[in-house]
Amino acid sequence: MKKIFYLCFGLLLISSTCSKDEPCQASTTIINNSQKIIYFSSRAYNQLGDSPDLNSISYKISPNSIKKYGGANCEEKSFEETGKVYYFLFDEQVLLNNTWEDVVANDLVLKRYSFTLQEMQASNWTIIYDGN
Repeated sequence: MKKIFYLCFGLLLISSTCSKDEPCQASTTIINNSQKIIYFSSRAYNQLGDSPDLNSISYKISPNSIKKYGGANCEEKSFEETGKVYYFLFDEQVLLNNTWEDVVANDLVLKRYSFTLQEMQASNWTIIYDGN
């Protein structure tokens, strides 16, 4: 039974990674050149989804720092459904002092980006937030 589990798990990992035959971008770099702690999320649709996890450093970007976001999947796959990917940046203080329902209802997004695959490739898979 363990062998079947490991075989299935291995097949799942292999199928979710990038093909060696295709060029694949493994991550997106987000640079925070502001003085604020920010959080980010990304979606295939221009609407807010779940709240970024404030207890996870995975979505938190400190002032004047860089975060690589991505995983085993090709970032290019994110564009397959709608042709664009939307990145949302949030001020940490807004998230700490408001409910997620208020953030969504009042569109308390610090910055909203939308990119096509070609735009992300042209930017070398880097998003720079300068505080404006």
